[in-house]
Amino acid sequence: MQSVSEEIKIRPIFNTQGVCVINSVLYTGYECTLFGTNSQNEIVEQLELESEIVKIFPVYDKVLISTITGKVYVYNPAERNNKLQCVFTNSVIKSIDLDGEAIVLGTADGSVILSDVQGYGETFNKKMDGMITLVKFISLSSIKRRYNSKNKLVAVGDAMGTVTLFNTTGEVVYREKNCHSGQIMFIGELGNKILSCGMDALLIEHSLESEMTIRNISENIDETIGACSLVGDRLFMCSKDLVITLSADLKIVAKKRLNIPDINGFDVFGECCVITTDEHDIVLASVVQDTLVVDKVLIGDNDEITDLLVMENMVVVGTNSRYIRTICKSDIERQNENGLIRNKAFSGELVKSNNEECVLSMCGSNKVFYTGSKDGIISKFEVVTGNIRDSVRAVKSVSAEAPITAMCLYQDLLITGTEYGIINGWKIGDTLELVFTASASSSEITGIVVNNKKIHCTSKTKEIIVVNLNGGMDSSISGHKKGMWSISEHCQMLLTGSSDKTARLWKGDINSTLQHNTSVVKTLLTERAITATSDGVLRVWNTTTYKELGAIRITEIKDERIWAIKRYAGTEYIVSAGPSIVIIKDSSWEVEKMKEQMQKEEYIAKQHAIIFMKKGEYVSAAVEYYKLNLERDLKDALKRITGEMDISPLMSVVLLDSYKFVKRVSKWARSPYLFTITQRILQTAIENRIEISAKEADDLSKTLLRTAELFNAAY
Repeated sequence: MQSVSEEIKIRPIFNTQGVCVINSVLYTGYECTLFGTNSQNEIVEQLELESEIVKIFPVYDKVLISTITGKVYVYNPAERNNKLQCVFTNSVIKSIDLDGEAIVLGTADGSVILSDVQGYGETFNKKMDGMITLVKFISLSSIKRRYNSKNKLVAVGDAMGTVTLFNTTGEVVYREKNCHSGQIMFIGELGNKILSCGMDALLIEHSLESEMTIRNISENIDETIGACSLVGDRLFMCSKDLVITLSADLKIVAKKRLNIPDINGFDVFGECCVITTDEHDIVLASVVQDTLVVDKVLIGDNDEITDLLVMENMVVVGTNSRYIRTICKSDIERQNENGLIRNKAFSGELVKSNNEECVLSMCGSNKVFYTGSKDGIISKFEVVTGNIRDSVRAVKSVSAEAPITAMCLYQDLLITGTEYGIINGWKIGDTLELVFTASASSSEITGIVVNNKKIHCTSKTKEIIVVNLNGGMDSSISGHKKGMWSISEHCQMLLTGSSDKTARLWKGDINSTLQHNTSVVKTLLTERAITATSDGVLRVWNTTTYKELGAIRITEIKDERIWAIKRYAGTEYIVSAGPSIVIIKDSSWEVEKMKEQMQKEEYIAKQHAIIFMKKGEYVSAAVEYYKLNLERDLKDALKRITGEMDISPLMSVVLLDSYKFVKRVSKWARSPYLFTITQRILQTAIENRIEISAKEADDLSKTLLRTAELFNAAY
């Protein structure tokens, strides 16, 4: 049993472009990895590529993967052999569309390629003026009659705002240059209309026989259009977190804010709408009466987790975002059909307050918690109990006019620390009332706890600053040689972590040093001392003996940092590892008990062996010493065994492990004092047909021969 082990890892799955759903599995790209996530948030597929993924697309039941090096691969989930087929080179794909066996692709260098899905050859390859943002097959019967074409046309939108129609031989049948002032976000057919929509919020109806019709919907949106898609006969347009629904006659029939980061993608897979955001969140939604209803939010990339807070039924996650993310404990702990709960994606709720910048610190208890942001906003949140799961709502906020880097809750007092070394005390009531301000340090406050009814805070200086509950400066405690990153408290003890490569455990005026090999960036004090270092290693220490009980590396790359460690439940801890969340199991208590039990059993067995030796029962003594691996005592017992003694009890033990037996006998064979008993043991082993390799048998034979020569020379 390991003293410290990883139980669950909740990791990022999306920071590229494009997603697809095949057989209820959501495929996403993160760095150089293709992930497949099922409806229970389990990562069921994970495929490493040679280079970074740019965008992925669905090609019926396969996944098309475009990479930054220009190689384009096809992955078939049904084959389950993790083999990739390279179908294009020197092409960064930005958009595709399918029509039977035909596929049209638009690339970053402005190429439009019409090809066969099987990759047997190109029908045409045309170059445009700008990067292709969208390609789409058009099937309007009126257009096909007009151009005497039995095949569909190909509509193309580029980053220059130009819309072009090709027939399937590559001839241009229509072009409207720069009809949009920005890149094309949508092109397709709605009813009997060919429509395009750009970032400029212009919705243009294109006609091949008359002037185009322009509809300006900018007055209905926030700024620009981030995504646009058709769901049945409804057109959905997204601006920031606003979703507008247009009917087939282009009238606005619904508006809804989703309270998520700015939308940059909208894809439809059957009845499932998949929305992606600028912060790489993935929103799974469905359409109910022309309005989007959010079913689930998957957190694609947390960027870097700044703090964690464990509540009764949920975990609150602060990241490099103005939004906090919440995740239900039931989702974290849900097991798969094999009883495992290891590799998961993070689904949760997105909640924001009045802060515009990211959350740096959090604290709370029961159903209320507080966050402090980089722009100095302190926000109060309440947990609302639901029938299925709890949710979170922002209640109120107040400005401290400085980045809030540390927080602590003590009775009816909220204590905050800022980047400028200021400690503020806020009385908790209907509003937060500032009751004291103390200039505790000349540098950033990195941690705050209350111990013995006094505020203890750490900063990037060497001393622990002590402030009374009225805001008066009390004292300072020295010990560290460099600035401190963290402080935690438990049962009137303190644990601090510092850049001087030590953690210190403070018990009154006495402190004990826990030595590390690099800076200690985070600490947690429970019945154990938990420390995390800048190289991504988490360690567990005994708070009485100050001995390290176990260690585990939880970060995958050098730049990832551990900024949060909290007790999850019992001897489980939840830890941030860059953008990932890891549940760590501390089994050191069980390991220590096992060691104590083993030591007790070994002591009893040794006492039995001593008694056997005194009684002259040397075979029984040898059995106990063999089990205890006490070589010296074992040899003493073996050399006292005489020919008339029955060695079968010893043989029944030594023959259980042939590898250990050969290793031990090889040592005994070198001793003239054990020559006779060794021969006897070997003879019995051979009679029992023990498996010994030819080389081992040859080595044993030579060793016995040399020992016999020494024996004969001596006697």
